[in-house]
Amino acid sequence: MEEYISHIYEEALKRGYNGSKKEFIETEIKRSVVSGIPQLDDTLDTHFVTQAVTFGTDEPSYCELVGSEEVLRLRVVGEAKFLLLGSLGLYSAREFKNFAEKISQKIEPFVVDIDPVSAEKIKKEWGNTENVMEADARNLPFGEEIFDYVFTNRLFHDLVSRSGHQRDIEIVFQEVSRVLKRGGSFVIAEDLYGNFAKKHDSTRMKRELISLAGKNSLKVLKTLDDLIEFPFTKERGSAKFDAQGNPDYHSAFILKNFPGFTFGARFRKE
Repeated sequence: MEEYISHIYEEALKRGYNGSKKEFIETEIKRSVVSGIPQLDDTLDTHFVTQAVTFGTDEPSYCELVGSEEVLRLRVVGEAKFLLLGSLGLYSAREFKNFAEKISQKIEPFVVDIDPVSAEKIKKEWGNTENVMEADARNLPFGEEIFDYVFTNRLFHDLVSRSGHQRDIEIVFQEVSRVLKRGGSFVIAEDLYGNFAKKHDSTRMKRELISLAGKNSLKVLKTLDDLIEFPFTKERGSAKFDAQGNPDYHSAFILKNFPGFTFGARFRKE
């Protein structure tokens, strides 16, 4: 952990941070925003290191999981529908929409969020009420085979924390399989959750998620044992795609998450 923190601190110094390492740890690394609280203002923009994980923080993981071939295919296909399950405020919805548009301007993004205030704020920002819904990921308000891609961003931990039932994750997989088109993809970026978090057992969590995917006609295409992040606020969501569909991070600092705490995967509906 000490080496991990030192690496981030050294990169922060290169980007203009002028405090001591002790100050950096106290004010930047020990994240002040409590998980599960919607981010409805500019709180996350006031720190050097982002204080809560959002879709834009995890954007390098999504770039790697989707892959260059898919980016090119989506550009050729043109029209496609992307769905984000849960935003927990404005940031993830905003960054998800931007991510979809960077792949293709013809992709239509949708967001569902169980928090009514978050949903209303996103609707107002997007100016498109039909594509933003107050809804539960366990009971999606869509018909069958609607979406080309469905994404999560640290959803499972929050869901299990609220309900206390790990079976809720199985229900989410069932719902995603129902609303995905055949050949469509389910892309997850997740923390340890429930009993897996209590026991710090990432291996069993990964096996469980892959098993749930298989039970719901979802084939594993790619996995990330540890998610890749943009840890700095100003670089969050800054990836671009080149003409070959490869992610271009420019001079941004990307960091592999501390081992054993996260997992990412892309599944395809058979």
